[in-house]
Amino acid sequence: MKIVKISLLNLSIFIFLSLNSYGQIKLILEKWDNDTSKIVKIYPGDGKDTSKYQLIHFYRSGKKLQDANYVDSKPEGKVCYWYEGDKCQQEAIYKGGKELQSKTYSEDGIIIETHVALEGNFDKDTKFYANGLKQSEIIYDSLGLKQGKSSFWYQNSKLQKQGIFENDKEQGLWKFFDEQGNYIEGKIYHKGIPEIK
Repeated sequence: MKIVKISLLNLSIFIFLSLNSYGQIKLILEKWDNDTSKIVKIYPGDGKDTSKYQLIHFYRSGKKLQDANYVDSKPEGKVCYWYEGDKCQQEAIYKGGKELQSKTYSEDGIIIETHVALEGNFDKDTKFYANGLKQSEIIYDSLGLKQGKSSFWYQNSKLQKQGIFENDKEQGLWKFFDEQGNYIEGKIYHKGIPEIK
């Protein structure tokens, strides 16, 4: 193992280099105070191509927190995050640094949210109740504003309300339902403000 010390603006960073059994270059970029790895960067092969690498973050206990591959400093392919107890917290797929889809799990392994990139810089987020049933489905633009058709459900899977968002505000007809799925009323909104009847 080769130890390289780099001094940068009075900060000392220790980088530990090793060639592991998979023919990869492994750099320990940061360690916890208990001497376990905090951040590790792995280059494939002899490490000459530094545009592609794997970056792994660890909890203080030594268990993985995050594992991601990068190309030109952007996430590429599958990115995983874990709870400290080794259970998956989130899985995401990236292409060219853009998240295409992801699933987020509770510590019990139940999906609590999904994310899908749509055409035209829009994203659809779906949230779930602890029982696994849908709670909401909302489309967002690239600025994070709600846009387009959105739906919300009760915990019993019956539709609660549905309508259109425009620039993060309710717009047009919104339909409301009771917990048995019966239609209650419709309200017309203009820029988030309901019409007065």
